[in-house]
Amino acid sequence: WTVPSDWNSANNSIEAIGAGGNGASTLNGAGGGGGEYRKATNVTLTASSTININIPAGGAGAAAAGAWLKDNSSTIVVEAKNGDNANNTVGGAGGSGGTGAAANNNGGAGGASNSGRGGGGGAGGPNGVGGAGANGTGGNPTGGGGGAANGGGNGAGGTLGVTPNGGANRLGSGAGVGATSNNVAGGDGSNGGGGGGAWGGTANGGAGSTDAIWTDNSG
Repeated sequence: WTVPSDWNSANNSIEAIGAGGNGASTLNGAGGGGGEYRKATNVTLTASSTININIPAGGAGAAAAGAWLKDNSSTIVVEAKNGDNANNTVGGAGGSGGTGAAANNNGGAGGASNSGRGGGGGAGGPNGVGGAGANGTGGNPTGGGGGAANGGGNGAGGTLGVTPNGGANRLGSGAGVGATSNNVAGGDGSNGGGGGGAWGGTANGGAGSTDAIWTDNSG
């Protein structure tokens, strides 16, 4: 990454979010964990120099390098850790323990499986920790809702005859609606909300969504 020519080492911030973990690929697998958020401020860099950054792929897992940036001496000054991948019926842990501690919020844990698929955890963000994915349950509905990102809520658990919605975003909306009948997929989240849980069969849970927290003028 090329440091801008007008870089001010006394007035800057660098923010990073780790990759989310994969859910287990088994029929009733657990959910992956959400990535950690980290922010470093007033980092000393040489204007117009070239430094190294790392952007991890989704599913990289907690043992892999997170999202990081190194300074001109090749020292990591900010790293947001990845959420972990699910292990069969055990949900992945949310990302935590990175570098650059001016501000940090952990990712949400993925939901476990109990004869039903667990929801994925949401990513942390500048407004708060990621919401946890709900545990899957036996009976109908079976899938747990996904956690919301950036200070949003936890996913709802599926209980007999009750639809498992995703977590609402930090403004209290955007939750994906849980499936309303057998073999129906969950609804997608919006504006940082988590996806709704599926109901039985091989239907998928809803997709999580992106919370727009930066603009083109952010730097």
